[in-house]
Amino acid sequence: QVFGAEVAESEKDCRRQFSIEEITRMGMAARTIQKAFFRRQAWKKAQEKFQDYNAVYDYLDDCDYEQGAHGDYDFDGIHGLSRQDSFRRHSMLRRINEQGDDYDEEIEVEWRKPSWNFAKKFEAASRPHRAGKQMAKYNWKKTTLGRHCFAGGCGEQLDLWDEGRTSEFSQFGSGITNYFKFLKWCCWVMFILSLLHAPVLVVNAYGANDLIGSSFNLATTTFGNLGSAEDVASVIIPGCDEMELPLNGCKVKKNDLAILYSFIDTAGTIFFILAWLWLRAFESKESRMLNRSTVTASDYTIRLKSVPADTTEKELAIHFAQVTGEAVAAVHLAFNNSKEIKQYIKRGRIMQQRYNCVQRIRYEKTMRGGQPGQRKRLRSLMRERESLTIAVRQNDERRSKINHERQDAIQAFVTFETETGFIEAMLKYNFNWFQRYCCCYPERLKFKGQRLLVEQAPEPSTIMWENLEYSTSSRYFRKFLTTSVAFLAVLLSIMLTFLARDFKDKVLQYASMPCPDKFFDLDTDYQLELVRSNIDLSHCYCSTLGIMDQWNMN
Repeated sequence: QVFGAEVAESEKDCRRQFSIEEITRMGMAARTIQKAFFRRQAWKKAQEKFQDYNAVYDYLDDCDYEQGAHGDYDFDGIHGLSRQDSFRRHSMLRRINEQGDDYDEEIEVEWRKPSWNFAKKFEAASRPHRAGKQMAKYNWKKTTLGRHCFAGGCGEQLDLWDEGRTSEFSQFGSGITNYFKFLKWCCWVMFILSLLHAPVLVVNAYGANDLIGSSFNLATTTFGNLGSAEDVASVIIPGCDEMELPLNGCKVKKNDLAILYSFIDTAGTIFFILAWLWLRAFESKESRMLNRSTVTASDYTIRLKSVPADTTEKELAIHFAQVTGEAVAAVHLAFNNSKEIKQYIKRGRIMQQRYNCVQRIRYEKTMRGGQPGQRKRLRSLMRERESLTIAVRQNDERRSKINHERQDAIQAFVTFETETGFIEAMLKYNFNWFQRYCCCYPERLKFKGQRLLVEQAPEPSTIMWENLEYSTSSRYFRKFLTTSVAFLAVLLSIMLTFLARDFKDKVLQYASMPCPDKFFDLDTDYQLELVRSNIDLSHCYCSTLGIMDQWNMN
């Protein structure tokens, strides 16, 4: 039997056929009733507002807001609010008391000390634990997290701790297992890149830039530490001895050294790209392997990326039951109600703050009764509770206004009773792009005349319902904006790099002449006279000045 078939047949039997005149009269009658209802509601709101303004003084007398006990409640600006907002605040508090929702009774409940045993059980149930009633912790010293490796050959040799591919965290999904394996991948990749760039760091660290200083710091490993002011065109190889090693000198030109550095950077980049491709392949294998060994809701659920606005769960259940011949367990619709969901999230945060405030009030009344400063703390907590209560009611008012707006269905999730139904649905709607968007789309697979885009549903915990309202085009537009900003930043950095390189080449043209012997032992005025007579020696004099002195020089 097909789910929903009997219901559909019964509806056809009891459905009455109306004429055009009857439908027109019913529509006019419905509009008349709606207008009368809206006028009645508007009149009630006006009356309620008028009563609030008249009863606010009586409410203040009942609450006994004394000067010095609850603060100075000036009607021209209570708590820094305007006169209208102050009236609205007190009228809302009066309605809260009149509704009888235990507004005052909640703070009269005696505070109880939390149960240590319950807290330990809650902690054990909330944290990751092993299967079983004992809910034992994972031992961080002995837990096997697995790694991306082959079953034999080179992959097995690189498995120094015999971890293998299987992770004890497999029950938590491929995202958790891939995360820890990714950390190990990062360690190996960074270790190999460090070995590859070790010659660069060593050569830079043994530079002789006087401005950086002789003490070892991070600046000594950069290009700015290469060479000295006496010889700016070449670099001495660390550990080189012309007497012991058969070399043609222990100096290397900076241009040749730059070529060596570029080769090392190229090799590191190629290695990183290959390692990243290797990681992607193994992460895909990890996901497929865990999906085959675990059963989740996504194995029975399909996702419809677009549905008609007036779609109902019952209609979709009947449609897919007829198409696949399998029973449908549940249908969930996603609406364009992201604003409402955000209001619920905001309300939950406010309610959590209010709950904590009420608990502090109970604690003050139960445990600190009669202590110095207790009345002052209670007044502060009571004002905080009032503000949070009003914030909750204001959130409810905004949410009720949003609820009156029309909410259309945008996506749907259909869950089948068996995996056979899921497979049948995926096979039935497995079309190429030409069939999906152009022609040859079977009419019997359309829903209300609309083509359906079917794919496997993601895991329920990964669905952000408030983001489903945004279409694919809007997401691509946001990606385009962020990509454009990143691309412009890269272009700017490339432009600055070429400008710096051009400036460096011009400086090296003037700084190619070596400094005279004992130039740095001469008097400053005499050094300046030598530089004025030969401008090519300017780099010798500039190396004796500080950064600010070089900047301020004409």
